Amino acid sequence: ARATSSPTVVSVVIATTANGQSDSFPGGSIDLVAGSTRTVYVNGVVEDLDGKATITSVTGVLHRSGAPSGDTCSPDTANCYVVGNCALGDNADPNQKTFSCQMNLLNIAQSTVTGGQFPNENWVAYVSVTDGETFGTNNATTKEMQSMLSLTIPSSIAFGARGLGDQSTAGNNVEMVLTQRGNVEADVEVSMTNSGLACVSGNIPRSNIKWVLADVEYTHGTNTALTANAIDTNIYIGYGTNGTPTPTKTLYWNLMIPPDGVGGYCSSAVNVSAIVH
Repeated sequence: ARATSSPTVVSVVIATTANGQSDSFPGGSIDLVAGSTRTVYVNGVVEDLDGKATITSVTGVLHRSGAPSGDTCSPDTANCYVVGNCALGDNADPNQKTFSCQMNLLNIAQSTVTGGQFPNENWVAYVSVTDGETFGTNNATTKEMQSMLSLTIPSSIAFGARGLGDQSTAGNNVEMVLTQRGNVEADVEVSMTNSGLACVSGNIPRSNIKWVLADVEYTHGTNTALTANAIDTNIYIGYGTNGTPTPTKTLYWNLMIPPDGVGGYCSSAVNVSAIVH
């Protein structure tokens, strides 16, 4: 027999647990996890007055409001998450079922808060239910996606064994690969509080440690010496995308060893900090 009533979406919430029927982000924004996924659930209740048995499937979409094709967007980890067959559950009401659509949001999901990539937009939860013949939809639930500044920064700059008077070259400088782990454009600033590298004997002055954005030798004019004050490198690590979720940039480090007066293991702390581009 043909359906006499079209199914409807009674309620939609965005929750932190499967089947949870209360909003986990009331009046707020969804926060992400650096370099990983944030699991949220688009949950709710659907109804068909012909009886719950007629409800065949529920589709859930969570997308940026300006994503290409809107509610019918194609899956994209930056702006559109789609669950084609959400989990259905029973309900005491003879005409209703619950649904739960698990969305694993990658850290590159585009921010819609002030200062984010799309500050004039938001994220929309769109749900479609069918009884096999007719559909009902709902896309009234919206949230903001929070901004997150995060980079993977190597924990050390290891020049290895060097001789007196040695100046690093493009072949033996240190490459520091910086990796995007958030959803904002990022830079790094660098500094050294100490006056230089303290060695078993003597000291390598701070000004002998230089950074540069290209793979060049110590004497190249584009090098910049470390200072006690933080300097923005303007290296610029851009937004992650569906095709390139973890863009990288390389910061190069060069070093000159004094011709005499130093020896043994040398070390000091270099401050490399992520900042918003």
